[in-house]
Amino acid sequence: MKDPVVSIIVPIYNSEQYLPQCLDSILSQTYTDFELLLVDDGSKDQSGAICDEYAMKDPRIRVFHKENGGVSAARNLALQEARGKYICFCDSDDEMKDCHLQTLISIEEKTGADMVVGSVCTFVEKVKRHIPHILEDKTYGNDELGLLLRDLRSKGLFGVPWNKLFRKEIIKDHHITFEINICLYEDEIFILEYLQHVKKVVSTKTVIYDYILRPHASLSQTFRGFETHHKLASEIYNLEERLIMDPDSQKEIKVDYMSRYVQCMVWQYTKTQLSRRERLMNIELIFSHIPKGFERPFQIACKRQRVFFKNKYLIDISMLMLAWLKRALHRS
Repeated sequence: MKDPVVSIIVPIYNSEQYLPQCLDSILSQTYTDFELLLVDDGSKDQSGAICDEYAMKDPRIRVFHKENGGVSAARNLALQEARGKYICFCDSDDEMKDCHLQTLISIEEKTGADMVVGSVCTFVEKVKRHIPHILEDKTYGNDELGLLLRDLRSKGLFGVPWNKLFRKEIIKDHHITFEINICLYEDEIFILEYLQHVKKVVSTKTVIYDYILRPHASLSQTFRGFETHHKLASEIYNLEERLIMDPDSQKEIKVDYMSRYVQCMVWQYTKTQLSRRERLMNIELIFSHIPKGFERPFQIACKRQRVFFKNKYLIDISMLMLAWLKRALHRS
């Protein structure tokens, strides 16, 4: 039996409400030479049964049922089983445009790119609003990956795998997997490890994916303690530093690194129920971990996230900022 050109990977956990629409959008692709790998990650609802039902109707679908181990373990299982030359991902509560595969494969065949990235439309379900994230039709050499990161981050499309076409050969040859012991920044780490081995990336303004923002909480918005964030943010920064060559982009990745510290500060007020004393102690811990020489990137990150323009943060953060600046001056 001939191997398919593309393997589409969908990790699934308790998605019965949205799964049929997701699967229908994939099966409606204008490009049809693909296999669809559905990984039921120990769902407690009818998601697994829905997967089996669809597999009975379409021979391109393969279903894997496993004990719950998280989205990374589910994707890794599918990567091991994938037979396609290329890999695409889809989340089980989102939808692919019918041109998704045709657009990405067509660009890859014309350009020989190691990664192709498409534009996305976010649908905010609560207010029924569509928000487009449109990239340029653009080619990036491996000496321009800093510009790629900036362009993707400016559109909020960097740390997501579902608008990208990957070469399975690169993933397999370099043993690139999703880290199973974390549930934060794992997509960014996977993409950055993949980018270490590419020569060319192409982006397109064509919208290929509908990201549906639903009212329930996202894992990415959960605070897990600064130590966890600090460790993973440092890992991302080290990967980016190895990847980026031009000075402007090196400055930008420092700001991005510090933006994760700033986000941790904001989460002290929005994602945790802490006393003022506990909040101050946590913010002081964050300040104490700012590396020497990163003071300016930290200030830029604060300004970009408007931390000092929010009244409820101003007093606490300003007090600690003064103490931190005194220590920084003393240290230099």
